[in-house]
Amino acid sequence: MDGNFLNGYKVVNGILTSEYFENNYQNRNGELTVTTNSNPDCPDCPFSVCSYCDALDEVVIIAGGGNSASPINYVVLHNIFDFDGGGNSWGSGGGGSSGSSGTSPSTSDPCDKINSLGTNTDFKNKMTDLKNSTGLNYEKGYYIGLNGENSFTPINGNANQPYIDINPSSPISGFMHSHNTEGDSMFSPDDIRALYQLYDNNLMQNSSTFTFSVVTNQGTSYTIVIDDIAAFNNFGIANFNNQANFVNFSNTYTIDFFDAVSSGYDFITAREIAMLKALGNSGLILTKATSNFDDWKKLSSSRTNGIINGDCN
Repeated sequence: MDGNFLNGYKVVNGILTSEYFENNYQNRNGELTVTTNSNPDCPDCPFSVCSYCDALDEVVIIAGGGNSASPINYVVLHNIFDFDGGGNSWGSGGGGSSGSSGTSPSTSDPCDKINSLGTNTDFKNKMTDLKNSTGLNYEKGYYIGLNGENSFTPINGNANQPYIDINPSSPISGFMHSHNTEGDSMFSPDDIRALYQLYDNNLMQNSSTFTFSVVTNQGTSYTIVIDDIAAFNNFGIANFNNQANFVNFSNTYTIDFFDAVSSGYDFITAREIAMLKALGNSGLILTKATSNFDDWKKLSSSRTNGIINGDCN
């Protein structure tokens, strides 16, 4: 049977030990160990076609990195088929950036921005519209500030595709979107990458007051703001500079989610715990709204108490 290579995995004694990528990916993350299979006789090649081992790099998958690393015994489906479940993808336009500039931050306090959302009628009305749209078979979203300071420009995903291509024609002051029935109750790893790409492509009007929001079919709503732009830039370079690093970021988030579930947390809380771990040292603040979007609380995690809701100040 003829076909194109998508992804390859090596399983040893029921444990997923390696993932294979095309060897043009570069490894810049110390948590991934990369070796290239080059034996022309391929006695150790796990594939039936020997040339696969000459054309692919083996990435040893490590959960979390450091001394606590452990093998992974499952595969995240969207890593195999690349359909970005419940996330967002970046369009081809928007130009490029060195990753060190972004939009210059001002003296505005991101927590002041978060605390103002509960009294912003236009913002709450659009969030309510997204909340009422989570049962659709496509995602909805709004660019904020694309066509004026208080403008909300609609953008929709395609039917039966759980993502939106985020590619504004000029810098925006924020972005909000829905997760429909195919999406998760939390920002996806793809969402976080899309947020960084907006910054990296100079498409934020003001990084200090930029808001990035999601409303989900599970009844949850979250907004992220950037508290430390230098930390966020370093975080983005470390995790999103190539596909291998992003896959590691996404898989680690998924592992932390299942770890939280196995510890007895419900799915919503488990995703909050996993996302807070994923955003460690990112310079980002994760906040959660009440059902009517009147109040937003900064989320933090506790080893003994799970998720803690606090004021953003």
